[in-house]
Amino acid sequence: MELCGYVPEITQLPPDMKVIDFLNYAASCHGLTKEEARQSIEKQIETFNLSDFVNNKIKILSKGQQQRVSFAQALIHDPPNLVLDEPINGLDPSQIIAFRSLIKKLSETKAILISTHILSEVNQLCSKAYIMNQGKIYPVKNLTQIEKEFINLTTKQAAQAQEDKQ
Repeated sequence: MELCGYVPEITQLPPDMKVIDFLNYAASCHGLTKEEARQSIEKQIETFNLSDFVNNKIKILSKGQQQRVSFAQALIHDPPNLVLDEPINGLDPSQIIAFRSLIKKLSETKAILISTHILSEVNQLCSKAYIMNQGKIYPVKNLTQIEKEFINLTTKQAAQAQEDKQ
């Protein structure tokens, strides 16, 4: 069993494939049997509300629709872990609300790692966070104060870098 599903910031979907064909392809790549694939695809279509455009080519879908397809393929094999790179980048406000809700629901049964530059999203979505800055990882002590912690960290690092130059 593969342990991870991945949703990239910029969807990497084949533009000329129909959504249903792409989901079947993703299922076959993960070694699902025909019956497992059928069941999983039905579940993903329902979970991500894909039924209105499941027979459309990916290239005609909106960014939000493509993001939903990307999530569906990442979950097609029901991995216990999910990696999301900037999962709400470029989405409209209603899509952002829907994706936040989805991510929170998924986090009840999956470990989710989110990579983002939008610090307010961390507070909205995460129960634990780390800041990576200049190749080092720092735990966030208080999610509601993540922006303040980031500023303090980067200010300290800038001061240390200036001191090192002297």
